[in-house]
Amino acid sequence: MKKIIRFCYLLWVCFTIAYVWIHFTNNYLLLNGYLVTFIVFTALSVLIIIFIKKIQVKTIIVSLLLGIITVSIFFKTYTYPELMILSIGRFYMLLISLIILFPLRIRIPAIIKTIITNIVIFIVLFEIILHFIFLFTGIDILKRKNEIVRIMPGQKMNNVIVNEHGYIGTPPNERTDKSQWCFIGDSFGIGIVDYRFNFIKMIEDSSEKQTVNLSQPGFSPLDYYKQMIKYVHQGKYEKCFIVIFTGNDISEWRFEENNWSYKKSRIYCLISNIVYSIRFRDFANGESDFTETQFIDIECRRALFNEFPDEELWNRFRKVINEMNEYAREMKIELVYILIPDEYTINSDLQNEINRKTGINIDFMLIHNRVLRLLKSLNCIVIDSYPYIYEMNEQGINPYKPFNTHINRDGNYAVYRSVIMRNFLELIDNGTAEKLNKNGTEKK
Repeated sequence: MKKIIRFCYLLWVCFTIAYVWIHFTNNYLLLNGYLVTFIVFTALSVLIIIFIKKIQVKTIIVSLLLGIITVSIFFKTYTYPELMILSIGRFYMLLISLIILFPLRIRIPAIIKTIITNIVIFIVLFEIILHFIFLFTGIDILKRKNEIVRIMPGQKMNNVIVNEHGYIGTPPNERTDKSQWCFIGDSFGIGIVDYRFNFIKMIEDSSEKQTVNLSQPGFSPLDYYKQMIKYVHQGKYEKCFIVIFTGNDISEWRFEENNWSYKKSRIYCLISNIVYSIRFRDFANGESDFTETQFIDIECRRALFNEFPDEELWNRFRKVINEMNEYAREMKIELVYILIPDEYTINSDLQNEINRKTGINIDFMLIHNRVLRLLKSLNCIVIDSYPYIYEMNEQGINPYKPFNTHINRDGNYAVYRSVIMRNFLELIDNGTAEKLNKNGTEKK
């Protein structure tokens, strides 16, 4: 039996060596900072092949478990999960083999063994119990973050009732004689304002178009692409608008954790949701926005991406933009990108505070301009709302909600104007735009 296990593992090692090099060569990842990592991976694999007869079966099992735990905690598990588990697992296999063969025996006191065993048993049983509780109740506190941030059907959001599909406004399956435009974004698409003053609703109210808002809180570019595949089909929509918030759509790109990640566990979900509820209790209840300190910390983290970009995230962003463009061409739908800047691009007081706190003289327009250049280089249709938001701020009108990171009524009107001024609409001469402008003005 042991010979069979060793032989199967040997075949698996040979297969993964070939797979890793083919996969990462085809995706150009070996030229993007991973060359040394996979040279080490290959070297460890070769050593396993050489010393396979001297390695005990229990070492194979224990090292694999240690690899899973290590990768889950310390690595970007959405990037290269199973491969890093294999790599780290093989490292542990050699390490444990050397310790076993080493003449110095390490003795662990019985009390320590008992404590560790009981902790492991408690964690496993608690995880199983929470899984059963969630299975039968679906309680929110045990949900993962990407599950809990979605708006739900029947929920009241921005003074409107969320439709049966879980979106604000016109349901995605509603048939009408009007030509339909769909909008896909994150919380900027939903709008943290009364929905009457959301720029998407303004477009619908001041034109002959019907808008379908497919935005969800916390969405990132990969989610936009998934929404396109799910809802945007040939002949259904005249245009599809992708709303990109350049403040965090690249720097804080959300990835679905793989199945090995500890973030999938219900224990982690329980603890993280309790901590989040305590930290942002008032914000979640709608009683207040972030505190000034929380707001500055968030903006500092986002602004630093201008000076310390993660090229891996930029490569992923470019890739998903190409995929959305290709899908839109296949569906014969015009794809338009709307860019919304972060507040730090226009607010000089915020810029000074960020520079003071970080100790760096940051170029606050780097990310926004890089996104704009990238989209234009790919021949995308782009609507940049920055000039209109900047102009509004220069006129003494604050386009952002205080200590919130989102645009207010005025900011939504600025985005609305950016669409209008690109001649995408035939406006109805009903004074809608002027009415919205008056009601949406909030002086500094």
